[in-house]
Amino acid sequence: SLDDLRLWTAQTRKQLQAANLAAPSPSRKLLLAEVDSLENSRIVETLQNLVAKNNSALRNLAQLELADWQWQRGDSANAVRNIAQLQNATTKDPNIAIGQFVLAKWLIQRKNFDLALDQLTTIQRRYFYSALVDSAASLRVRLLIAANRYREALREMQGAEGKAQKAERSLTNAESPGHNGFDLMRARAAEAIAAYPVAIRAYLKFLQMHPHAPEAAEVLLKTARLTKQIGAMQLANNYYEECIQHFPDSPEAREAKINLAEMRYDAEDYDGARNLFLELVKEAPMMEKAPPTKWESRARKGAIICLYKTNKAALAESEIRTFKQRFPDDKVNLAEMQYAAGELAVEQKNFVEAEKVFKKLSSDYRNTPSAIYGDYGLGKALIIQNKFEEALEVLTEIPRRYPNNSFLPTYYIGLGDFYQTQQQWDNAITAFTKVTQDSAFDNNYRLATRYLINVYDRLGLYDRAIGLCRHYVARFPDDEINFTLRIKIGTLLMSLMQFDDAITHFRALKPLADAETEPEIQYYIGKSYFNAGQFEQAIAELLRVKFFSKPTKLPWDITALYESGLCYMRLKNYDRARQLFQQIVKEQGSESDFGRFAKAKIEELEGMKK
Repeated sequence: SLDDLRLWTAQTRKQLQAANLAAPSPSRKLLLAEVDSLENSRIVETLQNLVAKNNSALRNLAQLELADWQWQRGDSANAVRNIAQLQNATTKDPNIAIGQFVLAKWLIQRKNFDLALDQLTTIQRRYFYSALVDSAASLRVRLLIAANRYREALREMQGAEGKAQKAERSLTNAESPGHNGFDLMRARAAEAIAAYPVAIRAYLKFLQMHPHAPEAAEVLLKTARLTKQIGAMQLANNYYEECIQHFPDSPEAREAKINLAEMRYDAEDYDGARNLFLELVKEAPMMEKAPPTKWESRARKGAIICLYKTNKAALAESEIRTFKQRFPDDKVNLAEMQYAAGELAVEQKNFVEAEKVFKKLSSDYRNTPSAIYGDYGLGKALIIQNKFEEALEVLTEIPRRYPNNSFLPTYYIGLGDFYQTQQQWDNAITAFTKVTQDSAFDNNYRLATRYLINVYDRLGLYDRAIGLCRHYVARFPDDEINFTLRIKIGTLLMSLMQFDDAITHFRALKPLADAETEPEIQYYIGKSYFNAGQFEQAIAELLRVKFFSKPTKLPWDITALYESGLCYMRLKNYDRARQLFQQIVKEQGSESDFGRFAKAKIEELEGMKK
């Protein structure tokens, strides 16, 4: 029909005009300006004539094309007006939904995010049967993430995935592989709100579905970092190695190798760490005109500090000279290496040399952030020498001199540890809390949280200790001390005299325990009954340690046997109590610690006869 031809002509002219105006040469600009005005009039007139035909099947498409052209030309008011008229069209077709989607995109361009989100929500609700709903959901998620509304984005993705799975199951009557289009966005949103386990699962799912995607190396590196963040060190180690193996020449592989070296350093495997650092140094461009790279300086510094940690100061000083030649302006890493030299002197009890190194470090880097290493090192050296007043004069000035310094968490942990040894509990809590207020959830955060748990326990603030234990267990589910803290929650419940809760907690833990911890948990179950005054039940549980649990390094079986004897004494079954104490003396010997305690109880029982 003629209307079809007219619409096609207008669309073609739009495309040609867009191409012509994209990058005109200077000689064509004047001509294009005249042609542009003429073509614009033709396009607008053609589309307006089609829109005026109320009964035309092409009316809605023409109005959508007209609005799009007006927006391209900067006539946003008329563009939006035409989209609004399109929404009220009497003839319903897909162009109405497309128009609303286009309007949402325009609103995003104008940074009117709330109205754009409203438009996308309307599309999802009103046109739920349309394929456009998936595009609206995807755009809505991206918009929520861009606006830092990560929790809403995660809820949106979860809802979209649930609908997709339900629809597919209804068609196939089988389990659906799921909607994986959101995996990468879900991972990034979860990472942004520190929901690391969710982020890790989403990253891994993305890698499973798209192992050769351009983002694969970056995603695998992030997976390794987050896995390390939650304390799953062996898994993190595996992911870093996998990144190095599968993407050997990528920047991500280099970063993985540096992180792997630093993990070995943290595990005090200094030789293994140095070998990895040196591998990276060999990969650095060493041509005369090749500029030094940041990762090379980081690797060289790591290799040198490993030398100090293995008491090879002479070789370290030689490599520092090479470092200075290659990186003469890298004061930050030079300061860290000088600090390592001072720490070695402290470890060797050469305090005169240590103080000299740290004072020089403070002097060399005065009025720079790196001077904090000298002040902190000097304070530590003075503490070890029991020069507490001098040490505190230096240490307490550090937060004022170096506000927001990245080394402050390490400083506060050291200061809190000092206060703890001096039994200045309030000061210790203040210092450790300075670290836990940071939401980085790194190694310093974990260490400070552990210290706080112990301080609260020592002070009898068991509720606070339990709260921190539960937080730690939830935040770092794969941490190496996770199960130990779960046991500690039970012992803290015992300290609160919440024996029923403690027993329930321990019974839930027991199936998860290994052969070394199962007897300990079983002992605590019996001990809880003992403390609750339920002596018969306590005996039954305690004797299970002796007769059903496997032997362990710690003498839980003998402890349980001794406690069973005490239970029999409380029940006035003195003969049975004596038998158990005699069994301990026979097994352990009368001169052992347990033997002496048991022998004392036997003598006490004999005295009760008289």
